Amino acid sequence: MRVTLKQLLAFDTVARHGSINKAAEELSLSQSAVSLTLKDLEAAIGCPMFERRKRTLVMNENGRRFQPRARAVLRQVADLEGVMLGPKLTGSLRVAAGSTAGTHVLPRICARFSRQHLEVNLKLVVCSSSEVVERVDAMKQDIGIIEGESHRTSLKRLSWF
Repeated sequence: MRVTLKQLLAFDTVARHGSINKAAEELSLSQSAVSLTLKDLEAAIGCPMFERRKRTLVMNENGRRFQPRARAVLRQVADLEGVMLGPKLTGSLRVAAGSTAGTHVLPRICARFSRQHLEVNLKLVVCSSSEVVERVDAMKQDIGIIEGESHRTSLKRLSWF
């Protein structure tokens, strides 16, 4: 059996989150699909990559040796896909969102963005709309997405959805 890009992406996402549930959410897949993909990878490689502990997965020595190579392949694929898109994005992006957008809309958008821009460390925080506004105004977050109006004049507002 051969290693697939889908398996590498699932492995890397689970490795970053330490959780199949969180990886499934980011990848917009079911937990069982991510779990099966990870098991297929371990079968293809011939060794386990994680220790399974209650609700978390902890990378073992095999996983720690494998991860840099998997990320390198994913970066190369992203480079191939992005040849026509111009310069590569790097750095971090801190996003705060209200509960509806942060739970139902943004996970898929963030997952797609993260797959396309592996060099960007994207962090999504879900909180109340008033806390989103406070966090953005205090520059603790780079962007905030809320479901209602904000009357904070120090912030620029755009309708997006």
